[in-house]
Amino acid sequence: MDFPVTFHIFGKTILAHPLFEAAGMFLGMRYYFYLKRKSKEKLSFNTSAAVLIGATAGALIGSKLIGNLENPYALFENFSFRKVWSNNH
Repeated sequence: MDFPVTFHIFGKTILAHPLFEAAGMFLGMRYYFYLKRKSKEKLSFNTSAAVLIGATAGALIGSKLIGNLENPYALFENFSFRKVWSNNH
């Protein structure tokens, strides 16, 4: 397998990661709204916004943590927040 993984559709080259990331976000939001509609307990706007903000912050922190754990030795050689944020070692 070669990286980055790409698909060739209709003469266009499409990167797999952004495609699956967008599909995952779309499906996750649709499922959240489906469960929200189905629930008998109605959440206030503030509660719904807090859930969405928390999920977004958790995804951001989790992705940075996983990205930085790919090479933890390089991360701590010359530690800087710029390297942590960019996962650039």
